[in-house]
Amino acid sequence: MTKVIGLDLDGIIIDRPPGIPKSVIEYLYKDHSKQDLNYRFPSLWEQKIRRLSHLPGVRPPIWKNLKILKNLKQKKYQLFVISGRFSFLEDLTFAWLNKYQTRECFQEIYLNKNNLQPHLFKEKMLKKIKVNLFIDDDFDTVVYLAQRFPQIQFYYYTENNHHKTDLKNVTKITDLGVILK
Repeated sequence: MTKVIGLDLDGIIIDRPPGIPKSVIEYLYKDHSKQDLNYRFPSLWEQKIRRLSHLPGVRPPIWKNLKILKNLKQKKYQLFVISGRFSFLEDLTFAWLNKYQTRECFQEIYLNKNNLQPHLFKEKMLKKIKVNLFIDDDFDTVVYLAQRFPQIQFYYYTENNHHKTDLKNVTKITDLGVILK
């Protein structure tokens, strides 16, 4: 049986800008005025800053994961990008994928062109694409999705151990290579 894998981009194969901790990015992206999971849609000036911070030269690859990703494609896995990036980053996303020659690794690339809440966009795509497993580095999104799709194995990619869950379909990983086992 062919494994069908969905994955986010940022924090999985695209690294954050050098010197900016993940906690700062998460704080800026999430709307903390609401109790439920909610992401802020940036104002026009914030969009300009985000566009600068998403230039392919500013966002390096996570090289070890990029190598594994290309290996997965060679092993005939079906790979799908399911990214919550908002529409104003679409051109820069494809520029990055082209620069690092990864676009051809994917069966399809789904971007959040209608600017839905990222976790809701991913939920919509997981209803459409029948994946066996999904990889994301946003713990809140992983938990949200795992509760709604118990048949999918979710991998929470992280470099630290501060998040914990009792969900049986969530596995914390620090290396994408574990999905090859």
